[in-house]
Amino acid sequence: MPLRKTATHGIQVFSLQASSGGAGTNGTPFGLQGPSANAVSWQVEYGSAPASATILLQASLDEVTYFTIDTSTNVNGEIRQAYTSARFIRARISALGTAVTVTVSFTSGIYGLTESGDIFSFPLVSLIPDGTNGQVLTTNGAGLLTFQTPVSGVAWGSITGTLSNQTDLQTALNLKANLISPSFTTPTLGVAIGTSLALGGATIGSNAIAVTGTFSLSGIFTCGGALNLITTSTDGIVNQNATVATLAVPAQISPRNRLSGTGWDTDNSVSRTVSFFTEVLPTSGTTVVGTWRLGFIDPVALTLSYPVVVSSGGTISVLNGLTAGGAVTAAVNNFVGFSGVTRLYSGPVGAGVNGQLNIVNAENTAGIGFDVTTDGTLQVKARTQSVFGTVKAIHQVSANATTGLGAGILAALTNASIVMTDGTGQVYRIPCII
Repeated sequence: MPLRKTATHGIQVFSLQASSGGAGTNGTPFGLQGPSANAVSWQVEYGSAPASATILLQASLDEVTYFTIDTSTNVNGEIRQAYTSARFIRARISALGTAVTVTVSFTSGIYGLTESGDIFSFPLVSLIPDGTNGQVLTTNGAGLLTFQTPVSGVAWGSITGTLSNQTDLQTALNLKANLISPSFTTPTLGVAIGTSLALGGATIGSNAIAVTGTFSLSGIFTCGGALNLITTSTDGIVNQNATVATLAVPAQISPRNRLSGTGWDTDNSVSRTVSFFTEVLPTSGTTVVGTWRLGFIDPVALTLSYPVVVSSGGTISVLNGLTAGGAVTAAVNNFVGFSGVTRLYSGPVGAGVNGQLNIVNAENTAGIGFDVTTDGTLQVKARTQSVFGTVKAIHQVSANATTGLGAGILAALTNASIVMTDGTGQVYRIPCII
C-alpha cells in the first residue's frame, strides 16, 4: 500500500484541482492526523456552474474501500463541514451535468481534543471518574474535580438594607396581591375563537364576552344583575349576525336561539331530540322590516316548520289551530278576519261549510250561520228544531216588487223585503221601502 500524503491540521490540501474528469473521477487521498477524531472543512469550486453536480467526500479505514460521509449538490460551489475518525479521506465526482473543471480542497483539525504544541491531551471530563445521573461536577478548591450528589434543601441568606431601595424587587412585589383585603381587577376575557372558554362559575362584571362561532354553556348562565334599568328597554344578550346585507345578498338572517330537550320514542326505542327556536328574518325593500319566527325541528326528519310568525307590523300567523284562554278582541276600526271553513263552536268540532260563519253548540245542535252560497241566507236553528229556519234580505226594483208584497207599493220606488222561513217551511215577508 503506497504512503499517502498527510493532511496537516489547519493546512489546505487539494484532492481535486481544476480537474476536468467526469463522473467517477476519484481525487487524491490524504491521511488524517491521529489519534483523535477530525473535523474536516471541505470546499467545492467549479470553473463555471454546471447544469447539475454531485460531489462526494469519502473516508476509509484501510485506504482501499471508501464510504461517503458528506455530499455537495450546489452547482455554485460551497464549503461544508464533516466529522470522521477514519484515517484516510478523498473527494469523488459522482455526477456532473456539464463538462467543467472541479476543484475540491479541505483542511482538518482535532475534533473533541485540545492541542498544545505537539502534545495532545484528552478532554478534561475524560480524566475524571464518571458520575451518575443527577450528580454535578464539583471542585474542592485545590484542583480536585469530582461528581457529587447535590444537597437537598437550600439555606437562604438574609437581605439587608431598605427594601424600597431595591427597585427591581419592589416593583415585582407591587404586582402581587395584598395578603389582607386584596383588591382584584376584573379581567377582560376578550374574544374566544375556535376554543373552549371555561368560566367555572366566575362573575364577569361589566365586560362583554364576544364569541365568534358556537358558544356552548353547561349549567346556569346569569346575565345582568343590579343594573337599575327602571323601565328602559336594555339589551341583555345580543345574538347578532353582523354580516352587512348587500344588493347581491339583500338579507342576512339572525342566528337561532334554540331550546332542546329529549323524549323517548316508544315505537323505535330511541331517544329523540325535540327543539324549538326563534330567529329574525329581515325583508329587503324601500322600507326594511322583518318577521320574528318560532320554529320547530322535526326530531326524525329534521325538517323545519314555523308554527308562529309575527311580522314587524304586528300580524300574527299561526300554522294550525289557535286556542284562546280568554277573549279575542279587535281594536277600534279593526276586525278579526277568517278564511276557509270558519267555525265558532263549543263542544266537539262539527262539520262546517266553506265560506260560512257557523256558531255551533255541537252537543245541542243549535246555532246560527250565513249561507252565502244561496243568496246570503241567515240560517237559525234552535236545539228543538230538526231543520234550519232562514232569514233572507231581498232587494228588488219596483217592476218585480209587487208579487207577494201587498198593494199600495209605488212602481217607481226601489223595494226590498226581509223574508223569514221557519223550520216548517212557512214564509213571512217584511216589506221595506227605500
